[in-house]
Amino acid sequence: MPFHIRTRERIEDKPVEGLRLSEDDPPFTLVELKAVLRELNPKKAPGPDGLTADICIAAIESEMEVFLAIANKCLELAYFPTHWKTAHVVIIPKPGKEDYTLPKSYRPIGLLPIPGKIVEKLMIGRIQWHMLPSLSPKQYGFMPQRSTEDALYDLVNHVKKEIESKKAVLLISLDIEGAFDNAWWPALKTQLIDKKCPGNLYQMACSYLTERKITVNYARETVTKSTNKGCVQGSICGPTFWNIIIDSLLQRLTDAKVHCQAFADDVVLASRVNRAPP
Repeated sequence: MPFHIRTRERIEDKPVEGLRLSEDDPPFTLVELKAVLRELNPKKAPGPDGLTADICIAAIESEMEVFLAIANKCLELAYFPTHWKTAHVVIIPKPGKEDYTLPKSYRPIGLLPIPGKIVEKLMIGRIQWHMLPSLSPKQYGFMPQRSTEDALYDLVNHVKKEIESKKAVLLISLDIEGAFDNAWWPALKTQLIDKKCPGNLYQMACSYLTERKITVNYARETVTKSTNKGCVQGSICGPTFWNIIIDSLLQRLTDAKVHCQAFADDVVLASRVNRAPP
């Protein structure tokens, strides 16, 4: 498809210097690291390394400066360690499904190494700080100070105003199937470029996306597969990355004067139509 070809051409084999990114971000701080540790659930399940969250928290808190130096070296080198990019996938049945012989009746949850999730949280916190102000206000999912109630309130108000203007409203609801599983990384990269992401954060995010793997244990067998798309459930970056990817659609619809709202991968379009004469 032409769009996909153009998108790939923008990012493939291009030196970072030619991407017109913003200046590099400063190093992570102790304040940021302490905030991440406070938010981390100590009961979080371990990743492939077997290190539980409570153990990692205790170890890092005993040598905060050491771990901060590791995180900042990742930022300086624009590198996300390969060891932290393998997710152990646990398959959980979705409740209320009629046929559990179908793969879609199960939800894969990726268990990632806790130290990697902490660095991931530091990285995505910086990306959010730079990117969220430029994202469409029509996105309500995974956004600070926005909720389903806000989305419903705004949609009902829009429909009410149109009806009061003697107009009919056609609503189209879109559920993007497999959105997180099929999130296209070249689209994410082009969005980060267009929104002037700092150079070191952009390169670190690109490193985060490369050489990712998943492992699945079943019937005493272990299968390892490489992944080149999608955001595994359980990752810290997944929701924000998806919001950045879909933002171009919301911006384009808004520019075309189409009322749209999104809650993560659920999108509603509202179109005004003239009432038929009596």
